[in-house]
Amino acid sequence: MRSTGASCAPRWADICTLDGNQIRSVGVRRMDERMGAHAVGAYLRVLREARGMGRLTLAKKIGIGTTQIEQLEKAVHTPRGPFLFAVAHAVQGNLEHVDQLMLDPDATAEAGRQLAHEWLVQQRQQAAQPALWQQAEEILAQVRHDPSIMDRLLGYAECLLEEEAAPAAESGSRPDAPEPQGAGSRAGNAPPG
Repeated sequence: MRSTGASCAPRWADICTLDGNQIRSVGVRRMDERMGAHAVGAYLRVLREARGMGRLTLAKKIGIGTTQIEQLEKAVHTPRGPFLFAVAHAVQGNLEHVDQLMLDPDATAEAGRQLAHEWLVQQRQQAAQPALWQQAEEILAQVRHDPSIMDRLLGYAECLLEEEAAPAAESGSRPDAPEPQGAGSRAGNAPPG
């Protein structure tokens, strides 16, 4: 049996990341046929619809035709780096999710939809607690800059846990602790009579 080689040829794709507001290529990785494309298409479609965007609106926003959006969502073609990440950015997707789905040969459309729904829930929770998330992001930025901060934070957390546990341990484990005064506390101490 003779193979033409066309279907066996390896495919390569630019892997890009978002650096600030610019997309930059960080290398090229081998891709198997449609590697996670169905999952990515489903992921991006759920996010587009959740944002209340039609295909036309999204296409205009990033300067392409609606056919390209439809082909991406239906995995007609394997999407390429800058185009793929422009769409993900426009629908406020998580670029790490897109990368994860694209590189997982076993990722299904259902997995893409599930991940999109989880991302939407996480974003809603973040919106509900902006001050807390802002503090967490600031701490994370500090930890990225100086990883030793993590050790200090963990030490602080351990101290807080120990302080919280100390009063509970003292009141529950001391045999000579006085009994609380109440209805049944004097019954055993009554003088014989």
